Amino acid sequence: MRRFGVLLMAGLAALLGAAELDVNIHPLGGNVRGFGVLAEYPAGGPKRLKLVRTTRPGGDKAGPDYYWGWPNLCSLRIFDPAGKLVKFVDLGKQSEAVKSYEVELPAGPAGVWRFSVANGSNDRYRIEFPDTPVWGVRGEMALGVGKQFPKELYLYVPESAELLICESFGNAAPEFEADGRPLEGELKKLGRSWKRLVPDIPRGGTVRVKLGRMSGKAFAIDGMPGLLCPTPEAAAKLKGGLVEESGVLVAGPLQARARRLVAGFKPEDFELNLDFPDKVPADLKNPQLEAVLYGKYGASGMLIPASRLQITDPAGRWCGALIAPEKRGELSERNNFLANRQRAYFDAAALAGLATIPAKLNAAYRSRAVVNRAVIAAFHNFIHMQGDDLLREGDFRNTNYPVSHAFFAYAALAQALADLRDLLTPEQREIWSEALTAAGDKLVAYMAYESNQWAHMMYGHLNTYAATGEERFRGYFETLMNAYLDNTFGPASKHGQHPAGYFLEEYGPDGNYDQLNSFCVVASYYKYRNLPGADPVLVEKLRRGIEKDLQFKSCYWLVQPDGGICSPNALNCRTDGNLASPSWPGDYIAGMEFDLGYTRFLMNRMPESGPGQAATFGHIVNSDEWARRLLEREVPAKGNYWKDRGTFGSIWISDVYNAYRMPRKAKPVQPPCLREQFFKMFPGQIAWKEGNLYGLVFYDVEGANPKQELAGITSGGPLALWTPEAGTALAGVRNGRKNKVETPDDVTWSTVTGTLPGGRFFAGGKERNAVREIEPGRAYEITGTLRNDAGKIAWNYRWSAGKLTLTVKLTESKLTAPALNLPFVDHKGETEMALAAPGIFRYRRGTGTVTLAYPASLQAELSGVLKTGGAPVRMLRIPFPTDGVLELVFQAGRK
Repeated sequence: MRRFGVLLMAGLAALLGAAELDVNIHPLGGNVRGFGVLAEYPAGGPKRLKLVRTTRPGGDKAGPDYYWGWPNLCSLRIFDPAGKLVKFVDLGKQSEAVKSYEVELPAGPAGVWRFSVANGSNDRYRIEFPDTPVWGVRGEMALGVGKQFPKELYLYVPESAELLICESFGNAAPEFEADGRPLEGELKKLGRSWKRLVPDIPRGGTVRVKLGRMSGKAFAIDGMPGLLCPTPEAAAKLKGGLVEESGVLVAGPLQARARRLVAGFKPEDFELNLDFPDKVPADLKNPQLEAVLYGKYGASGMLIPASRLQITDPAGRWCGALIAPEKRGELSERNNFLANRQRAYFDAAALAGLATIPAKLNAAYRSRAVVNRAVIAAFHNFIHMQGDDLLREGDFRNTNYPVSHAFFAYAALAQALADLRDLLTPEQREIWSEALTAAGDKLVAYMAYESNQWAHMMYGHLNTYAATGEERFRGYFETLMNAYLDNTFGPASKHGQHPAGYFLEEYGPDGNYDQLNSFCVVASYYKYRNLPGADPVLVEKLRRGIEKDLQFKSCYWLVQPDGGICSPNALNCRTDGNLASPSWPGDYIAGMEFDLGYTRFLMNRMPESGPGQAATFGHIVNSDEWARRLLEREVPAKGNYWKDRGTFGSIWISDVYNAYRMPRKAKPVQPPCLREQFFKMFPGQIAWKEGNLYGLVFYDVEGANPKQELAGITSGGPLALWTPEAGTALAGVRNGRKNKVETPDDVTWSTVTGTLPGGRFFAGGKERNAVREIEPGRAYEITGTLRNDAGKIAWNYRWSAGKLTLTVKLTESKLTAPALNLPFVDHKGETEMALAAPGIFRYRRGTGTVTLAYPASLQAELSGVLKTGGAPVRMLRIPFPTDGVLELVFQAGRK
């Protein structure tokens, strides 16, 4: 990863006797970059600050990329000794290559002030601040060493620290000394970095950090605050920025205020004493709306067992976290800077939804105890927040990716405050707002690994704006959402909406994670469009993005004769969840306005008895009878139905509830497979319906790196064939081993197999293909090159009413015994498959048939039923003739 130059000048000679300090800031994973200075001043404060930023010209217009970050998202923040933000300077609007910022500060209290630069690009900075003997500089979170940099600095070691971790980037590493002896520990070479683990540390003392060989290199410290000071005395006084509050050591004054507030609670403040209904009233007016709060991902049915898991002892540092009693002994009240916040991702949001949703059956509505529990769930995150405002997870022993699932936590914390702000005390609201905006400013450029994770960050920024009114957060949302919907990083990435409509996950589509993206986008659309001054261009872009995603996914809504859905998933790049699976509520809440969303909602099928899949996702119910089944099972349990969930619920209940209260504008339409005729060509996909045969081919992630092997299947062969009477007859599915292939039975999609020279089994499916139009809307050819130099493949499709003619050409083949593999779905005893005659394969289900004709001279074989990561299939394997040209005719019929 490229280094980012930063020039840090403390303008007075008293700073180490030097006028200039040259620092290079090195970004860590997730766009975590920046630097900070802590400096102590008497009453009146620093009063002024000068910052000179050197960046790329036109950085406000330059598109972001993985190496250079976001030049237009960059800030200088100045905090007073109470951790209150007194000045925010937007550096991202800078269009000049060099710009000087003269910052005047109001008089402030005595104490330690903080100056932090966050995010940005390959920038260089010069900072000048008033003289003080007590100061320190730190990377936020990695720090580089330039040519003019002290050869020695001092690091404070807290008494509770257990391990000094230093990861350095380059071909050198800092050296550590204490009491005149080297602290060598264990030094490991990790590719282009070094990692030093030092358990033998002077707890309560200081370490001399020797940087003589670090010029031009960078490093990050973990296991203790990484504040580097000019003298041991300064290091001992600043203590890394740590503050002890109510028996807990925290990373700064804002965290201390959060801790003080939590410590002020009493045990009785969390006693629920709720008046749960005994049963579902016979005259309940809107049971479908009430059902949103129930199910495995609701909140009402697990309130009591989750409350038993939540630590409510305000004296401890883990107050607010959900930890089983038998595991609490593993937690330490000492802050060793390795055990971070517990994974309380959605709990505050779920509790906030319960406290604010005025449902008839919601016993938690406006409960002060529920609000208090939401507060401690949220403040658990803030109390453990790092000094640079990062919501840490894990430590450098295992990874130098410092924030991981912060996208879930930030999104939920913002959603919760947006819901609860009017029910909080002024102090609770003030601290929550300040901590949330601090985390949001630091994480503004955090994109994480995949599109859905980035989408949660944008959803969080929008809710932070809704909760606090801070305009910059609306700006963050607008900047990032435009990039996401415009696919700024391109289709050869893991971030944004692909031109075909799906959201990129691990460089391609994914059924499960598309639903997470969909929720964030649809929920954001409904909120953003109602804001005063919302950008109409972005509103329309959001609307169109939702529509494109639904159009792509609707090609996978393959309705079965019994009303269910059976969909292929071989194209998935991360999970087995298919694009039609009931999941997060994005598609369903889209159904209030979007015709295809409403269509998908109505396709949810009530089982013959019980709640069925609604027991997991209460928001899928589409009839009062179905809703009552769910409610009548859970309501009598009085909040104690889901005993082992380990959480208060999901992030989405208030968004879903509010969406379902909107007037419905959408009307149901036919999905593609049910239309009399359909044809649509997406980038990388063709879908058609002619007569009673529907076909689907996903042949490429168009625009992806042509040298990259994708995780999903892009063979160019048929992904699905469907008829109204037989339902899904052919479906390419993941094999349950993340598409790893070792034997013929690992192949569960349309492709070519054979034996490579040397005897190794070969299976296609990872080709990068091109398409050629032969006859508009009726005939196309898809061509690609097989891996391992096994040959070239061409799939020639021509369809007419109820019929598909497919010619498969294998050329330049180096395969022995090449065969075409076609996956036919086994519908659990409903299906008959047979090699009916030479050159004839017949598939029957109910009153529907699909007949496949191939050359009678070829000896085809049919596998047994294969368990997969999707529907079970049997593979029809047809050998290629000697000329490599295989003629196939699929014909849909009825008994």
